[in-house]
Amino acid sequence: MPTDQPNLIFELFILFVFILGFKLTSCYKLIANYDIHPQRVAPSGLLTPNLINLWDNGLVYYRFNPKFDDWSQSEVRSAMDLIESVSCVKFIAADSSIKDYVLISPERGCSSEMGKVGGKQDLYLDTPYCVDRGTVLHELLHTLGLMHEHARPDRDNYININWPNIDEKHRRNFKLIPNFLEDFYINEPYDYKSIMHYSSSMWSIDKKVPTITPKDPSISIEDLGYHLENKSLSPEDINKIQRLYKCKGINTSTMNHLKA
Repeated sequence: MPTDQPNLIFELFILFVFILGFKLTSCYKLIANYDIHPQRVAPSGLLTPNLINLWDNGLVYYRFNPKFDDWSQSEVRSAMDLIESVSCVKFIAADSSIKDYVLISPERGCSSEMGKVGGKQDLYLDTPYCVDRGTVLHELLHTLGLMHEHARPDRDNYININWPNIDEKHRRNFKLIPNFLEDFYINEPYDYKSIMHYSSSMWSIDKKVPTITPKDPSISIEDLGYHLENKSLSPEDINKIQRLYKCKGINTSTMNHLKA
């Protein structure tokens, strides 16, 4: 009836707003996910020695979840190619005979297992939010066994962490790497621009207040996580991959290939 038409339009509008709000809330929950899988972290929030293993001979086997669309698969494969071009690591599509592999799935935000876990292990890249070249490279380096630069044992010599401004459920991503990994960082320069370094506002409660600030006045806030924002690998990122997997004879003198 004509008199009911305005009410119907209003009800449809309310329904639209409700659905839109639900979708936006769901997207936020997906984006605001962990970076390193919580099930691979000890109760203290620190990774334990027996949970970090490298991939044998640098060979990383993977499968795509059937739900992962062709475009996303292409983007991930492109990031893998970039890592392969500067290291001895190889990403190989796993057939049914391979028991230890990474299953890459478009769900649960952006997060990865740390190093080789054994059996099927998960790498979550929710589409389209996490299929960003910088994010994919970051998570793949976790899969290789690299940890956060801003969590290395000597980080307090270089940066300040503003703990009160960090979302509580993400604080474990800022906790120091265990001392048993300290030798890996001795005499290595602190890489403010690493793709494994968070930006100054990562997981902040108040976005106007930084969660990380450099102690060196010559380093700007914009330098923090520069390569994560610019979807590329820093020279030190490459150095760490090569050292971790004992790569030899890799030519990185030409740096044009570092940025996708």
